[in-house]
Amino acid sequence: MADTSNGYQKPLRLFSRVPTAIGNGGTYNPGKYNLTGYTRLAGVFRLSAGAAATGYPRILQSIDGTNTDHTTVLTADTTQATAVYTFDITILAPYVTFEFTNGVTPANLSADGMAYGIGGGSSSSGGSTPTTTVECIPLPLSINTIGDNTVIAAPGAGNSLRIYHIDYVTGAAVSVIMRSGATALSGTYPFPDIASYAFDAGNSGPIICGDNEAFIINLSAGVSLGGMILYTAAAT
Repeated sequence: MADTSNGYQKPLRLFSRVPTAIGNGGTYNPGKYNLTGYTRLAGVFRLSAGAAATGYPRILQSIDGTNTDHTTVLTADTTQATAVYTFDITILAPYVTFEFTNGVTPANLSADGMAYGIGGGSSSSGGSTPTTTVECIPLPLSINTIGDNTVIAAPGAGNSLRIYHIDYVTGAAVSVIMRSGATALSGTYPFPDIASYAFDAGNSGPIICGDNEAFIINLSAGVSLGGMILYTAAAT
Protein backbone atom coordinates (compact mmCIF):
# COMPACT_ATOMS: atom_id res chain seq x y z
CA MET A 1 0.00 0.00 0.00
CA ALA A 2 1.33 3.41 -0.91
CA ASP A 3 2.37 5.59 2.02
CA THR A 4 0.36 8.83 2.10
CA SER A 5 0.56 9.39 5.86
CA ASN A 6 2.52 12.59 5.39
CA GLY A 7 0.17 14.07 2.83
CA TYR A 8 1.95 13.05 -0.36
CA GLN A 9 2.10 10.04 -2.61
CA LYS A 10 5.25 8.02 -2.12
CA PRO A 11 6.59 7.06 -5.57
CA LEU A 12 7.03 3.44 -6.56
CA ARG A 13 10.73 2.54 -6.71
CA LEU A 14 11.48 0.34 -9.71
CA PHE A 15 15.14 -0.56 -9.58
CA SER A 16 18.50 0.28 -8.15
CA ARG A 17 21.16 -2.05 -9.48
CA VAL A 18 24.83 -2.55 -8.85
CA PRO A 19 26.98 -1.93 -11.94
CA THR A 20 26.72 -4.61 -14.61
CA ALA A 21 29.54 -5.24 -17.08
CA ILE A 22 28.44 -4.92 -20.71
CA GLY A 23 30.90 -6.24 -23.27
CA ASN A 24 31.05 -5.68 -27.01
CA GLY A 25 27.57 -6.16 -28.47
CA GLY A 26 26.04 -6.81 -25.02
CA THR A 27 22.76 -5.36 -23.78
CA TYR A 28 21.89 -4.07 -20.32
CA ASN A 29 18.26 -4.55 -19.32
CA PRO A 30 17.28 -4.52 -15.61
CA GLY A 31 13.80 -5.94 -16.23
CA LYS A 32 10.31 -5.08 -17.41
CA TYR A 33 7.87 -3.25 -15.16
CA ASN A 34 4.09 -3.03 -15.24
CA LEU A 35 3.15 0.57 -14.41
CA THR A 36 -0.57 0.36 -15.14
CA GLY A 37 -2.24 3.51 -13.84
CA TYR A 38 0.94 5.48 -13.21
CA THR A 39 1.34 8.66 -15.22
CA ARG A 40 5.06 9.58 -15.14
CA LEU A 41 8.42 7.91 -14.91
CA ALA A 42 11.39 9.77 -13.44
CA GLY A 43 14.87 8.91 -12.28
CA VAL A 44 18.52 8.57 -13.24
CA PHE A 45 20.45 6.20 -15.51
CA ARG A 46 24.25 6.12 -15.16
CA LEU A 47 26.85 4.73 -17.53
CA SER A 48 30.56 4.36 -16.85
CA ALA A 49 33.21 2.81 -19.06
CA GLY A 50 36.97 2.47 -19.02
CA ALA A 51 36.92 3.34 -22.71
CA ALA A 52 34.33 4.90 -24.98
CA ALA A 53 31.44 2.59 -25.84
CA THR A 54 29.20 2.93 -28.87
CA GLY A 55 25.46 2.82 -28.37
CA TYR A 56 22.86 4.80 -26.48
CA PRO A 57 20.50 4.37 -23.52
CA ARG A 58 16.78 4.09 -24.22
CA ILE A 59 13.50 3.74 -22.34
CA LEU A 60 11.10 1.36 -24.09
CA GLN A 61 7.33 1.30 -23.54
CA SER A 62 5.05 -1.54 -24.61
CA ILE A 63 1.29 -1.92 -24.76
CA ASP A 64 1.28 -5.73 -24.71
CA GLY A 65 4.52 -6.36 -22.81
CA THR A 66 6.26 -7.80 -25.87
CA ASN A 67 6.39 -5.32 -28.76
CA THR A 68 7.96 -1.87 -28.38
CA ASP A 69 5.41 0.88 -29.06
CA HIS A 70 7.18 3.99 -27.73
CA THR A 71 10.91 4.71 -27.45
CA THR A 72 12.61 7.53 -25.54
CA VAL A 73 16.30 8.01 -26.42
CA LEU A 74 18.10 9.61 -23.47
CA THR A 75 20.94 10.83 -25.68
CA ALA A 76 21.71 10.77 -29.39
CA ASP A 77 25.45 10.73 -28.65
CA THR A 78 26.62 7.19 -29.43
CA THR A 79 30.07 7.54 -27.88
CA GLN A 80 29.93 7.06 -24.11
CA ALA A 81 32.63 7.12 -21.47
CA THR A 82 31.06 8.22 -18.20
CA ALA A 83 27.69 9.96 -18.17
CA VAL A 84 24.63 10.46 -15.97
CA TYR A 85 21.21 10.92 -17.57
CA THR A 86 18.17 12.17 -15.69
CA PHE A 87 14.68 11.78 -17.11
CA ASP A 88 11.05 12.65 -16.40
CA ILE A 89 8.74 11.27 -19.09
CA THR A 90 5.05 10.59 -19.58
CA ILE A 91 4.01 6.95 -19.38
CA LEU A 92 2.22 6.10 -22.63
CA ALA A 93 1.98 2.31 -22.25
CA PRO A 94 1.74 0.02 -19.21
CA TYR A 95 5.02 -1.91 -19.66
CA VAL A 96 8.36 -0.11 -19.33
CA THR A 97 11.96 -1.27 -19.58
CA PHE A 98 15.43 0.35 -19.77
CA GLU A 99 18.05 -0.65 -22.29
CA PHE A 100 21.60 0.11 -23.30
CA THR A 101 23.12 -1.87 -26.17
CA ASN A 102 26.87 -1.66 -26.57
CA GLY A 103 27.90 -1.37 -30.21
CA VAL A 104 30.94 -2.32 -32.22
CA THR A 105 33.62 -0.75 -30.02
CA PRO A 106 35.09 -3.42 -27.70
CA ALA A 107 34.61 -1.89 -24.27
CA ASN A 108 33.21 -3.06 -20.98
CA LEU A 109 30.59 -0.71 -19.64
CA SER A 110 28.74 -0.58 -16.34
CA ALA A 111 25.20 0.67 -16.05
CA ASP A 112 22.92 1.18 -13.09
CA GLY A 113 20.24 3.59 -11.97
CA MET A 114 17.11 4.37 -10.03
CA ALA A 115 13.64 4.96 -11.43
CA TYR A 116 10.30 5.83 -9.87
CA GLY A 117 6.72 5.53 -11.07
CA ILE A 118 4.70 8.60 -10.11
CA GLY A 119 0.94 9.11 -10.20
CA GLY A 120 -2.04 7.11 -8.97
CA GLY A 121 -2.20 3.44 -9.92
CA SER A 122 -1.06 -0.09 -9.18
CA SER A 123 1.98 -2.03 -10.26
CA SER A 124 3.07 -5.62 -10.78
CA SER A 125 4.84 -5.45 -7.43
CA GLY A 126 1.50 -5.27 -5.65
CA GLY A 127 -0.16 -2.65 -3.47
CA SER A 128 -3.38 -0.70 -3.69
CA THR A 129 -4.16 2.40 -5.65
CA PRO A 130 -2.54 5.39 -3.91
CA THR A 131 -4.42 8.57 -3.19
CA THR A 132 -2.57 11.81 -3.84
CA THR A 133 -3.15 14.53 -1.25
CA VAL A 134 -0.26 16.82 -2.22
CA GLU A 135 1.01 17.20 -5.77
CA CYS A 136 4.79 17.18 -5.58
CA ILE A 137 6.87 18.85 -8.27
CA PRO A 138 9.37 16.46 -9.95
CA LEU A 139 12.79 17.92 -10.67
CA PRO A 140 15.58 16.11 -12.53
CA LEU A 141 18.86 16.61 -10.67
CA SER A 142 22.08 17.01 -12.65
CA ILE A 143 25.02 19.02 -11.25
CA ASN A 144 28.81 18.85 -11.54
CA THR A 145 30.19 22.15 -10.20
CA ILE A 146 32.52 22.30 -7.20
CA GLY A 147 31.05 24.32 -4.32
CA ASP A 148 27.42 25.41 -3.87
CA ASN A 149 24.88 24.36 -6.52
CA THR A 150 21.46 26.01 -6.25
CA VAL A 151 19.16 23.11 -7.05
CA ILE A 152 15.83 24.82 -6.24
CA ALA A 153 15.57 28.61 -6.17
CA ALA A 154 14.19 30.46 -3.17
CA PRO A 155 10.36 30.43 -3.40
CA GLY A 156 9.75 34.00 -2.24
CA ALA A 157 9.06 35.66 1.11
CA GLY A 158 6.56 33.79 3.27
CA ASN A 159 7.18 30.46 1.54
CA SER A 160 9.50 27.54 2.21
CA LEU A 161 10.61 24.52 0.21
CA ARG A 162 9.67 21.02 1.37
CA ILE A 163 11.73 18.11 0.02
CA TYR A 164 9.68 14.91 0.07
CA HIS A 165 12.11 12.78 -1.89
CA ILE A 166 15.64 13.03 -3.21
CA ASP A 167 17.92 10.44 -4.76
CA TYR A 168 21.18 10.69 -6.65
CA VAL A 169 24.15 8.77 -7.97
CA THR A 170 27.69 10.17 -7.77
CA GLY A 171 30.02 9.81 -10.73
CA ALA A 172 33.18 9.51 -8.62
CA ALA A 173 34.53 10.20 -5.13
CA VAL A 174 33.03 13.39 -3.65
CA SER A 175 31.76 14.86 -0.38
CA VAL A 176 28.21 16.22 -0.38
CA ILE A 177 26.38 18.65 1.93
CA MET A 178 22.71 19.69 1.58
CA ARG A 179 21.84 23.24 2.63
CA SER A 180 18.95 25.62 3.08
CA GLY A 181 20.55 28.87 2.02
CA ALA A 182 23.67 29.08 4.19
CA THR A 183 22.33 26.65 6.82
CA ALA A 184 23.43 23.01 6.64
CA LEU A 185 20.56 20.51 6.45
CA SER A 186 22.93 17.55 6.63
CA GLY A 187 26.39 16.64 7.71
CA THR A 188 29.08 15.87 5.15
CA TYR A 189 28.48 12.68 3.19
CA PRO A 190 31.95 11.42 2.14
CA PHE A 191 31.32 9.14 -0.85
CA PRO A 192 34.61 7.31 -1.56
CA ASP A 193 33.63 6.33 -5.10
CA ILE A 194 30.59 5.88 -7.33
CA ALA A 195 27.66 5.57 -4.91
CA SER A 196 23.94 6.24 -4.54
CA TYR A 197 21.90 8.10 -1.91
CA ALA A 198 18.16 8.32 -1.32
CA PHE A 199 15.89 10.12 1.15
CA ASP A 200 12.13 9.69 1.31
CA ALA A 201 9.81 11.53 3.68
CA GLY A 202 8.17 8.27 4.81
CA ASN A 203 7.11 8.53 8.44
CA SER A 204 9.72 11.16 9.27
CA GLY A 205 8.22 13.95 7.18
CA PRO A 206 9.85 16.16 4.55
CA ILE A 207 13.06 18.18 4.74
CA ILE A 208 11.89 21.79 5.30
CA CYS A 209 14.03 24.71 4.20
CA GLY A 210 13.96 28.11 5.85
CA ASP A 211 11.66 30.93 4.80
CA ASN A 212 12.51 32.08 1.26
CA GLU A 213 15.71 30.00 1.18
CA ALA A 214 17.04 28.03 -1.76
CA PHE A 215 17.82 24.32 -1.60
CA ILE A 216 21.55 23.92 -2.24
CA ILE A 217 23.85 20.95 -2.72
CA ASN A 218 27.52 21.55 -2.07
CA LEU A 219 30.12 19.38 -3.85
CA SER A 220 33.73 19.09 -2.74
CA ALA A 221 34.84 18.39 -6.31
CA GLY A 222 33.58 18.90 -9.85
CA VAL A 223 32.01 15.44 -10.03
CA SER A 224 28.76 14.57 -11.80
CA LEU A 225 25.79 13.97 -9.51
CA GLY A 226 22.47 12.96 -11.07
CA GLY A 227 19.10 11.95 -9.73
CA MET A 228 15.68 13.42 -9.00
CA ILE A 229 13.79 15.43 -6.40
CA LEU A 230 10.11 15.63 -5.44
CA TYR A 231 9.28 18.87 -3.64
CA THR A 232 6.64 21.49 -2.91
CA ALA A 233 6.72 25.18 -1.96
CA ALA A 234 4.24 26.17 0.71
CA ALA A 235 3.50 28.99 3.11
CA THR A 236 5.97 29.06 5.98
